[in-house]
Amino acid sequence: MKQTLIDTQARLGLNQAQMAVYLGVPAHTYRKWHSGERAPAAVVARLLHVLGTVEALNPALHAHFIPDKG
Repeated sequence: MKQTLIDTQARLGLNQAQMAVYLGVPAHTYRKWHSGERAPAAVVARLLHVLGTVEALNPALHAHFIPDKG
């Protein structure tokens, strides 16, 4: 799961704080997942799957879920 989070973050070009916003979790929670200190709940895997499906089927809609990079 950790690698999936890292790969998704890299693919979307987000930093850790932006990835936390994308997933709707506090930044410190995402940092713990990213470092491997804690493992996310199964619902996070499901959320990533759903967001990946939206990204594949409707990139314009998915773009609304990505936080501003500026």
